[in-house]
Amino acid sequence: LCTPAIFDALEQSVRNGGYSLSASTQILAEQGKLGTLDVTGSFWIDVDDEPALQKARQSLIQQLFKPTDGPLSRNVNRRLSTKISAYLAEYDVSPNLITLASFLLAVLAGFFFFLGGHQTILIGGILAQLSSILDGCDGEIARLKFRSSEFGKWLDRVLDRYADGFIILGMTHAVWVSTKSEYVWLIGFLALTGIYLNSYTAGIYDELTHKKLINNTFRIGRDLRLFVIFIGSLFNQVFLVMIILSILTHVESIRRLFLLRKFTEFEHLIKNEILQILRHSTVPEDYEHALHVLKWVNRLKPDADFPLRIASIGHDIERAFPEQKVQRINFPSYDDFKRAHAENSAKIVDEILFRYPVAQDVIERVHYLIANHEFGQEGDIDLATLKDADSLSFF
Repeated sequence: LCTPAIFDALEQSVRNGGYSLSASTQILAEQGKLGTLDVTGSFWIDVDDEPALQKARQSLIQQLFKPTDGPLSRNVNRRLSTKISAYLAEYDVSPNLITLASFLLAVLAGFFFFLGGHQTILIGGILAQLSSILDGCDGEIARLKFRSSEFGKWLDRVLDRYADGFIILGMTHAVWVSTKSEYVWLIGFLALTGIYLNSYTAGIYDELTHKKLINNTFRIGRDLRLFVIFIGSLFNQVFLVMIILSILTHVESIRRLFLLRKFTEFEHLIKNEILQILRHSTVPEDYEHALHVLKWVNRLKPDADFPLRIASIGHDIERAFPEQKVQRINFPSYDDFKRAHAENSAKIVDEILFRYPVAQDVIERVHYLIANHEFGQEGDIDLATLKDADSLSFF
């Protein structure tokens, strides 16, 4: 961002034989009038001409692909929705308006399914797939134009559930009209509850997958469910699709529960192993200190993730290993000693984590938190939380 001071600097730069913006900013820097902003770890790109602008646009579009996207969304839906979003981004279109448009398409799809008949069912399937593609645009526009909001997220989730209900209701009615079998309503009920459970379990599943706390890339999401409905409508196999959805969604929800159970079990085992080591430490206070730090971490940051929880109990573990413990006498300053103590604790916790199915970058994150907990790092909220909890644990 430039103030009017840039014009004086440009004039001086020209007098000195420099005709670039960089030359003028160099003059401002020498005068102490140029501020900086640390963008480490953030996306940025230098845009000076039309090719650079196009490159920046393409980079922004690529960032719209989410790590939790399933294979279908990543290879089909997202490729189409990002093109739509790139076009809509040129206009003042609200993300919530796109959410409503996607919802209305889904309601219309449910209506055409409800009417029955192959042609109307086919139209319903096409509308359902279009709704699925457009469903990605609201979030993409929100991210592109920095218009994300909690209300927008909740509106999207709530309307998606209503939309699913309308579509399944329409499909169930269409099959019932043609068969007059009461069992159709049971299958419709199982399909709808399975879809809702699938959506309900998606939050924690996606969080664990995104943070790589579980090594699993298989995902059944709304994109796949609506695509299955679309394929079924092409071949007029609505009842078969309902059976497939009933089985697929319930099996997937149960699978996620077992994955979550497995994750919570190995986290419990890791915590117990660390605490058992601390329980036998030559420093009696180490065990209680670890528990107090964990308690304070949960108070300061109720949504503390796995790396922060593990770091909170393992940050001083090296004191429980007299043969590995660093000695103050070997370091020129107390700060150097504390850094060595933290690094040593981090390495010991690494060795424990390596024995469990923990992703490598999660282990590295735990290591980073422990290794830097004594002095912290600017901008890292988790590290600040751990450092504060460590201090508060003595009160």
